[in-house]
Amino acid sequence: MFNPLSDGLRQNITPFHLGGVATIRSERILMNGFTTVRDLGGPAKSIARIIDSGMFPGPRIYSSEAFITQTSGHADFRKLNDRHPTLSGQGPSHWVESEMSFIADGPDQIRMAVRENLRRGATQIKIMVSGGVTSEFDPLHSLQYQADEIQMAVKTAEQWGT
Repeated sequence: MFNPLSDGLRQNITPFHLGGVATIRSERILMNGFTTVRDLGGPAKSIARIIDSGMFPGPRIYSSEAFITQTSGHADFRKLNDRHPTLSGQGPSHWVESEMSFIADGPDQIRMAVRENLRRGATQIKIMVSGGVTSEFDPLHSLQYQADEIQMAVKTAEQWGT
C-alpha cells in the first residue's frame, strides 16, 4: 500500500502519515468490492482494529505484520550507510525497520521474528526467500533463506496454529 521510500520520504514519513493513508485506502478497497484482504507485510493490525471496531469502513484484514528478511534481503529497507540493528547492538535506526520488517538471520532469529509477529496479531507469516524487483541491495535471482531457516518459520507458525 505504499511506494518505494525515497530518502526524503523515509525521513519525513511518520506512523501517523502511514495510518492516515492506510485508512483512506482501506475505505477505497472496500468500496471496490473487496470485503476481506490478506495483507502480506507491514503493520496492518492497527488499521484492522480500527476497522473491526466500526470507527472507519474497510475490509476485514488478515495481517502478516512485519516482513521477515535476511540481512540485505528483499525487505531490508536500510540505506547503504545505516547500521545493522543486530551487529551494531543499537537496534533499528528508523521506525520503518522495526515496524515494516525484521532482519533475521539463522533459525533462532527467525523463530523470534515469527513469534513477535504472532504476538502482534499476525494471522500468517511472510518471509522473503528471494530477491525482488524493488530491492536496492539484493539481486532479483538471489536465493536467500536456506532450508533450515524456512523450516523454522513454518514450524514456529504451525506451533501457533497458523
